[in-house]
Amino acid sequence: MSKAIDEDGRRELPIYGVELRERKRGAEVAIVSIPRSGADAGLQTDVWSASFGNVEAARMIVQVMMSRPKRWGSWVRMARILGREFLTGVIEAEVIGASRLLAEDEAEQRADDDRHHDGGAKTVHLSLVLEGNPRIVAVREGRAFMVLTLETMVEARRVWDWVRWQANAFHEWFMLSQLSGATMLEVMILNSMRIDEAAVKDAGLAAEGPRPLRYWRPAGRGGSRK
Repeated sequence: MSKAIDEDGRRELPIYGVELRERKRGAEVAIVSIPRSGADAGLQTDVWSASFGNVEAARMIVQVMMSRPKRWGSWVRMARILGREFLTGVIEAEVIGASRLLAEDEAEQRADDDRHHDGGAKTVHLSLVLEGNPRIVAVREGRAFMVLTLETMVEARRVWDWVRWQANAFHEWFMLSQLSGATMLEVMILNSMRIDEAAVKDAGLAAEGPRPLRYWRPAGRGGSRK
């Protein structure tokens, strides 16, 4: 947990912080308060908390909250004066709002996220993160084996238009990352995407603008090309 003195810096005020608590399924994000004096001095209490089914989403939210320590004191006071539900609305607007653009893409991709493969392979979760450096993250057993960072949100969405339909290849991607490294995996993904982009353009089916595969749906949602 990262801690910070309230914004006016008075040493007698409580220490406020943000915690990420990973569970077997998902994670919990909490804002905590630790009094510096009185009968409860040093006793940590939750002022606000929320549960998320996706650990990567929870990590992203914590990352945003950690970048705004001067807001922690205000959030604590809102929770105590106006209630936790009120603060939830504020957190959604200030922190989670930045990721609302992902809602449509995540809904279309959610069914593919939990697909299992033969041979005892573990589930691979794929997510598009637009907060901070735009990136596409692939996670297996709670650990990221690929973080494909793009220069712009538009470029990230362009790649996402292709990778979100590659559920059948997720296990193959994991194995390639283990055998040849993340860089080789990223090169393979980008090259495969460009092959499909060229094919769609040649067929006259590409979307206008910088995302030619925006409305693309591959037959059978096939895996990567070699």
